[in-house]
Amino acid sequence: MTRRSGRAALEGIANAYRRFAREHPGTYPLTQRAVSSAAWEAAASDAVASVVAALSGYGVAEDDTDRIRFVRAALHGFVDLERSGGFALPASVDESFAFLIDALDATLRALHTKR
Repeated sequence: MTRRSGRAALEGIANAYRRFAREHPGTYPLTQRAVSSAAWEAAASDAVASVVAALSGYGVAEDDTDRIRFVRAALHGFVDLERSGGFALPASVDESFAFLIDALDATLRALHTKR
């Protein structure tokens, strides 16, 4: 298995996030709330580790809470709007999602150079 980094990794995790929400519409909302249980905390820890690994090409580490939340908020916002029918304009939603990934990539690269 080839490990991706930078934009390729960001695109991979963004597409996986969106695909999960589409394929599991009943489960997806349940993944967005913290639950106080050992099983949930272990699963959440694994998910964060996957995100950190995917974003490591941008210099993101486990303690980069702001950048991790930035990416999660952007992806969740898009996916939640898409799930609820919030994109009614006659433009391609797939192209808008690609634009979001471009913007995340540019911002994460800019933030990485400031460190």
